[in-house]
Amino acid sequence: MVNRIKENMIGSGEGLPFITRKNLDDASDKILDIVGISIESFDKIAGETDDSGRCQRALNSLNDKGVLVFPYGNTYYINNVSVSGKSVTVLGIGATIIQNKNQSVFTFTGGWDFVSVVSSITNVSYDFSQGNNTLTNVAKITLSSPQTNLKPGDTVKVISDDEIENSFQGGGTATTKKRKGEFAKVYYISGNDVYLSGRLRETYTTNIRLAKLKNITFKMDGLHFDVATQGESEVWNRVLVRFIAAEKVRIDISCANSYDSFVLLMGVYDYRAKVDANNCRNEPIKGRYGYGINDSSCGNGVIYNSTFNNCRHGYTTSTGYIEPGSTTIENYGKTETITIVDSFGVGCSNSPFDVHEEAYSITFLNCHAIGNVAGASGSGAGFQARAKKIKFVDCSAKNTRQGFYIFEQYAGTTNGIELINCSTDNVEQSLYIKGRSDAGVKVRDVYVSGGKFESYGSVGNYIENAVVSLVNNPEFIMKGYQGFLLFDNALLKVKNSKFTSLSDNAQYRILDITGTNVKVDLQDVELNIANAVVADGKLIRLSHETAFVTGERINVVTEGKGLATVVDSLGVGTGTFNVTKIKIDQDATILNPVNFSTLMYSYVSPTKATGAIFQDLSSDNTVLATKGIANENIYVRVKPLTSDKILGSIPPGVLLGQRLTIRNSDSTFNVTVKHGSTYNTAIGADKILPVDGAISLIWSGSQWVNVV
Repeated sequence: MVNRIKENMIGSGEGLPFITRKNLDDASDKILDIVGISIESFDKIAGETDDSGRCQRALNSLNDKGVLVFPYGNTYYINNVSVSGKSVTVLGIGATIIQNKNQSVFTFTGGWDFVSVVSSITNVSYDFSQGNNTLTNVAKITLSSPQTNLKPGDTVKVISDDEIENSFQGGGTATTKKRKGEFAKVYYISGNDVYLSGRLRETYTTNIRLAKLKNITFKMDGLHFDVATQGESEVWNRVLVRFIAAEKVRIDISCANSYDSFVLLMGVYDYRAKVDANNCRNEPIKGRYGYGINDSSCGNGVIYNSTFNNCRHGYTTSTGYIEPGSTTIENYGKTETITIVDSFGVGCSNSPFDVHEEAYSITFLNCHAIGNVAGASGSGAGFQARAKKIKFVDCSAKNTRQGFYIFEQYAGTTNGIELINCSTDNVEQSLYIKGRSDAGVKVRDVYVSGGKFESYGSVGNYIENAVVSLVNNPEFIMKGYQGFLLFDNALLKVKNSKFTSLSDNAQYRILDITGTNVKVDLQDVELNIANAVVADGKLIRLSHETAFVTGERINVVTEGKGLATVVDSLGVGTGTFNVTKIKIDQDATILNPVNFSTLMYSYVSPTKATGAIFQDLSSDNTVLATKGIANENIYVRVKPLTSDKILGSIPPGVLLGQRLTIRNSDSTFNVTVKHGSTYNTAIGADKILPVDGAISLIWSGSQWVNVV
């Protein structure tokens, strides 16, 4: 039997092993002999109506690193049980814990060995290489007095009364604020000087202190949690399980229901969590914020193989409000350097994967959001990012309102967002990226690399007050009227990307530039309408005079689908379009040149010569439709209608030495090409082009001259 138990132990990396239910059969008693004591060894005493008292007594009886076991299959009613100042392991082996009052079931607190005043922080280059003369840039913390119980490898937290920049501070009082802090590792100590293993991220100025985290660990495995039904009518709103100021916390637990968050991690360093969280209430009006895991001011954590079903957020971050000089060290600082991997969020009522503005360097790897809605005070997005250095890798959103919602909730909070090989399927909007309208403030450096994004909404993707780059062949498949809606101050840089329209709206646009000061750069881009339900779309639309589009090598794929025009605008003088080497697989209208304030473009199509234009002349002084064409050779076939016609001015050339050929294709009437500066020509005298007559001109840099 002992060998069977050992075979089913999963090593936790340090200390005592975790134990699974697999093949344990009737092994509970043997497990107790090996690893700890059972709660069943402690009876209820007179007057106790639940299991809280005996659970507390059992935990109190444990030595440091002791183990408490809840036998398989049993149910216990517990509230307000706590452990402080010693490492413990709690094994459930399939037992169920019921929250029976509006209090946390368990609170595990490690604590801090000391808090020391910091005299100064300096960045130094120090030689730790033992004679190899290799310097490392690190932070040197000078303490006001030496600490004899501090050693290399210890975990510390640097804190100050400085407020966290750009974070929301309105939830506290006049004096309670979110304040700076960050975890670090001690590498070397010399007197009052403490050398960390790297540099600090934050800058600290006011009441700087250094706190040493106690070497206390907590482990919880195999417990299943639920709540008593009276909590609904009594509006319970307490977290089920809390871990505070500890390191190397290891948890593998589940819950069927929660009236608020399932797990709160506060000021914890180096945690590993596997959680199955179900039905965490999202009722903000009742003070219920149903998070699967609320990560508050933690560092270096990993959440893996977790499932969040019907929560507000499966994972989210937070930072508490504290007074100046507060001794609750665990509440200082941002949540940072956390990885969430191989996890699912299903049917959540805001966004299963989320970060608040006071988070930093959070990575979601192979996480998937399915069937989320916009519930109470919620977005319905698969993933939300509103902080700095947030990365999504191989993540997907399916059947959600929005796939990736990236926004600036407070001024200056959001930048450095990466989406790498991510995808959306059957979502209203794939990307919704919006910065605040404050002057000079934008969501910056949103980087989308690869991936496939499918949307069905009327607006497939939305960008406003944000800087976004699309690179490395991402594909956007859009069924709506506006594939990308670019609003005020959007800056979109596109390279090696594909946009496919499946729209059934005859007025569809792939890129619709409707706001002010929008800039778009397109490099090696495919615009594909071959499978659009209807024809006659206009692929790029400029709707404001400040719109600015540049680029090179746009490939328009129609496979015979009708196309009204490649580029459209809402009127004369609307914006700048400077894009060369447009390739299209049918003879279609590229654009109406009179509608652009600044224009330069070049293109090729199947049957027309490079830069070929067919233009009817219905009246005298019609301007030649060559404005902005950047092809080296331009061919214009003009056709006078009803009578001889006088050609109007010829727009200036774009390239020095550019060649322009004008041919009269009519079989009856003549065309006159005028000479003079009014017409941008220097051809000696007016030239009459008879039937099938032609003239070739070269742009000198200031006027069109005869080819000699």
